[in-house]
Amino acid sequence: MFGALRAGGAMHRLVRLAILAVLCSFPAWAQDAPAPALPTPFLGGSFRALVIGNNAYRDPKRVWRPLKTAVNDAEEVARLLRGQYRFGDVRLVVNASLRGMVQAFNQLAEEVNANDSVLIYYAGHGHLRQETGEGFWIPVDAE
Repeated sequence: MFGALRAGGAMHRLVRLAILAVLCSFPAWAQDAPAPALPTPFLGGSFRALVIGNNAYRDPKRVWRPLKTAVNDAEEVARLLRGQYRFGDVRLVVNASLRGMVQAFNQLAEEVNANDSVLIYYAGHGHLRQETGEGFWIPVDAE
């Protein structure tokens, strides 16, 4: 759906721009190794991220076909957030069932503090209901 995130590629630049927009004036350090987490500059909280990548769809009717690059995209985003942007809490969830997605969100909600900044990234199938404008992320066990 999103293609591979290659250094210098269009998707890579788009992800970096999205991250920069979230971080506003938070400086980016050019390093790949994870560094100690930094507090958010304005609120005194931490930067947290939930990153979900779904490739292995198991729909017997084949409405939701398996994907090739969503997991790779999510892994690259998680790596960038940990290393270059120094997020202290990055949760990577791969090939999440409905139960796995709900558990990941519930765990994050229980642990996040009022002053934390949270980024959520999803790579996988989605569905938009035209009549209501509601959008949905599709877990790997959807039918």
